[in-house]
Amino acid sequence: MDAIDLAFFFIEILIVMIILYVATRLVCKEEVVSAIYLLRLFVTAFLAVVLVPLFQGMLESQFHLGIVGVIIAFFLLVLIIRYVIVSEASLGDEIVESILIAIITVVAIFIINFIMESLFPGIGIISGIF
Repeated sequence: MDAIDLAFFFIEILIVMIILYVATRLVCKEEVVSAIYLLRLFVTAFLAVVLVPLFQGMLESQFHLGIVGVIIAFFLLVLIIRYVIVSEASLGDEIVESILIAIITVVAIFIINFIMESLFPGIGIISGIF
């Protein structure tokens, strides 16, 4: 992994952190931004950029699950969000809030990827998640 790949990797994490912050703010009404909360956002974004695509790829290549692998990877993202972010910022029903945050995050990433691929063909800014 060279310096350019590493820079894009951190840009991906930063973009996912911003998306997660906005989604959590919309769903949980979290207003306090502390160092611990930023660390939770970073850990969740890191796991979303690294672990979810890795798990999805493993399910599709070894078990040939196709769309089921994508669904399992989405629920992995929901669990990561639930136990890393929502456990501290919850207003009530944590799993529903986690699902809403995951849906908002995936849709926002899809929109960003669509815009980036329209502007710069062949380049998806967050290509690891899809």
